[in-house]
Amino acid sequence: MRYSYLILVLVLSLSLVIACSQKQDEADRIEQEMLAAEQDSAAADSAAADLAATPPVDVAAVPAEETSSYATTTDEGEGFAIQIASCESVEYAEHLVELYAGRGYEPYITEYDLDGQLYYRVRLGGMATLADAKAVKDDLVDRYSVKCWIDRL
Repeated sequence: MRYSYLILVLVLSLSLVIACSQKQDEADRIEQEMLAAEQDSAAADSAAADLAATPPVDVAAVPAEETSSYATTTDEGEGFAIQIASCESVEYAEHLVELYAGRGYEPYITEYDLDGQLYYRVRLGGMATLADAKAVKDDLVDRYSVKCWIDRL
């Protein structure tokens, strides 16, 4: 009887040690994942701080030929434009115009009345060819993740 009790205690103790060892391994793995995530976050914060510390580009100092390499139309009604926003607020539309002008684009605002509601469209244009418009659109999507589309003028 004593031997069976002793064996039972040893088996329970051994299973407890094994279970604790597995929990410790899992805790160590989770701790390593958390440390890696903190390092990634710190690297992202550092990159954001570096970007914030970068002085803004003076658009006025950029030569005109470097501001836009896309052909533009001179006749209204020809070519293509990229619409980057449609706003109910003229103030927000003007803010977007300032933002994209600072990024080197030539944005403008058009008004559109839809069932009595006035919308302010922020557009870039007009590109002479569809290929030029697609290049500008792709640039906007890649750089700024803007959901925009191409319209015919």
